[in-house]
Amino acid sequence: MTPEEKRWSNRLRRVLRDMPASIEIQIHQSHVDICQLGAIQEAFSKRGDVDNVETLDWFQTERVYPCSESL
Repeated sequence: MTPEEKRWSNRLRRVLRDMPASIEIQIHQSHVDICQLGAIQEAFSKRGDVDNVETLDWFQTERVYPCSESL
């Protein structure tokens, strides 16, 4: 890993570690959803899937991919 990549990786870890306890994120193929804590589990409990979780915010991404084995 280059020094630049290492700095970025450390910054990403800090951002995720500092995420407010009241939210959770969901990674999609082309965007990231920011949800209220528990929204993903609630959607799964109600419908059996997490395809359309109510979101607080979202943003488009490039070069961020979900791992299908993790889903």
